[in-house]
Amino acid sequence: MKFLKFLNPRLRSTTAVLGVLALAGCSVLDPADSQKTSNTPPETQITSGPKQGATASYFVTIAWKGEDGDGVIKGFNLTVDGQTFFTTNTDSTFKFTAANQDEQHSLSVAAVDNEDAVDASPATLSFTATNQAPNTALEIEGNPAPGATFGRGGVFKIVPIDDSDNGPEYSYRFKIDDNGQWSQWLNTEVIEFSTTSSFGLLPEGAHKFIAQVRDAAQAVDPTPVEFPIVVSGTVKPTAAVTALFNSQAFYEDRSAFSFASGNTVAVSWSVSYNYAGARSTGSRYRIDGGAWTNYSTEVSSLNLTNVTPGAHTFEVQYRDLAGIESDIALFDYEIVTPTKDQGILVIDDGNGQFAGRPPATGDANADAYYTQILTALGARFTLYDILAQGNPTPKRGMGKYSTVIWASDEAPFAILQRQLQLATDYLNVGGKMWIVGWRAINQIAGTTPVASFAPNANSTAAQLFIWNYLKIASTRQTPGNVFEFTGATGQNGHPNVNVDNPKNPIPGRNGLSPIDLLTVRSDVPAAQPIYAFNTFSGNAEYQDGIVGMKYLGTDFRVVVFGFPLYHLKAAEAQAATQKILQDLGEI
Repeated sequence: MKFLKFLNPRLRSTTAVLGVLALAGCSVLDPADSQKTSNTPPETQITSGPKQGATASYFVTIAWKGEDGDGVIKGFNLTVDGQTFFTTNTDSTFKFTAANQDEQHSLSVAAVDNEDAVDASPATLSFTATNQAPNTALEIEGNPAPGATFGRGGVFKIVPIDDSDNGPEYSYRFKIDDNGQWSQWLNTEVIEFSTTSSFGLLPEGAHKFIAQVRDAAQAVDPTPVEFPIVVSGTVKPTAAVTALFNSQAFYEDRSAFSFASGNTVAVSWSVSYNYAGARSTGSRYRIDGGAWTNYSTEVSSLNLTNVTPGAHTFEVQYRDLAGIESDIALFDYEIVTPTKDQGILVIDDGNGQFAGRPPATGDANADAYYTQILTALGARFTLYDILAQGNPTPKRGMGKYSTVIWASDEAPFAILQRQLQLATDYLNVGGKMWIVGWRAINQIAGTTPVASFAPNANSTAAQLFIWNYLKIASTRQTPGNVFEFTGATGQNGHPNVNVDNPKNPIPGRNGLSPIDLLTVRSDVPAAQPIYAFNTFSGNAEYQDGIVGMKYLGTDFRVVVFGFPLYHLKAAEAQAATQKILQDLGEI
């Protein structure tokens, strides 16, 4: 085999110190007066490289040096496998062809001094260069199984493996099927079939992708890798689009309240494939049915600012290497302006099981109870049953009402704690809310008691809602077997209320349980207690504990009961409701 390359030279000159003639007195010595001495040829030494007669890689670094006692080294005559050339370098990396693995190579180097004298006994080295042929592997995104379906566009990565003695260079080639024609040797490991690639598109049908690696010494993998594929011209990418409104998820019907400022929709989109080897050549989008953008790989998210109220659409489409387009992914949403012009919305949060003795007819009983009270007060109201109508949302009319009564007369089915974002948004747009029912606050908090809802590093979103929006500082709850609550004493202008014993869901008990007790934030002047616990037995642990409060702010208003309204005497409940609706500005 022949010598391939002389690589990466590094200049290392060896310099001898020239003698200096001594001057005697003031006279100058004429050169003719000195006796001229003969030049001594330099000597050469190989300082590093394979050992003489050893077996080494075909990719080796060899260094040498020269010495000249009466001059300087000008360079070296370097002979590699019979080819001689002059160099001033003192080392080099050599790459030998070793496609057939073991080959004999020889090197000699003779120093040349400044008078062109050449070392008559050059330093020599001979060794055996060996090479292990590489093996070939394929990397395909998603690691599909042999026989997987591909689109007509596809990407294959050819990978050399098991070649520990290789240098830094590989070349690659491929063909389709056994009877196909090999490509030229390529310097790229990534083989892309696309509308813009010189390789074109993959042929449809069942085929084999065959690949082979060649190393820097021209050794070729004798067993090319084969990967069976089935190419389809009908498969296409799948686009997906998601969106957030002011960093929060849209409601289940993709609606959101419009706020005075903000209204930012953050849209992001992605692509997936149910076929192998695919890659996107970009996506395009359009807003509200407008013009499509150009396909681009640069953009996959967008912030739409100051989105106006109304219905909107965002559409996305992807294209793969074969130019096949995905179906259009659509995200349609609605930004709802709260009008708050239709009075009161009474949300029935639960199935009303405790609003009637078994067999329960609680929903009908509770609806009739609220209807009777609100009708008597001349209030405009609408009943909304979550079990029948689904979760309330802005699009389902939540923002049409100036006051929401969120009532849970059946504790195990209360879902307000799963609707805190809706309650937060409603209050943030100036809504008014009365939360009334069984243990609503403790269900929101997720635990009882809570000594303080004041914000800290471990506060949950629910606990922050209780502190920031309900203005409650702490809460606890009577045990389920302590039936002490017989009613509540009104404070700050609110009338007394008492339990209607015939409506106690557990016959023979003197009061209701469990009941939420709470403390009102003392740092919020507009927050006040409005009801205090009356016990059956005078139990000092609960007697006069706060079970109702209100916050009448300029930003929003809330009223919280730690007990259900349905189980109170109707006339007293009506009087209490009248006062609350007056506080809320409804009547």
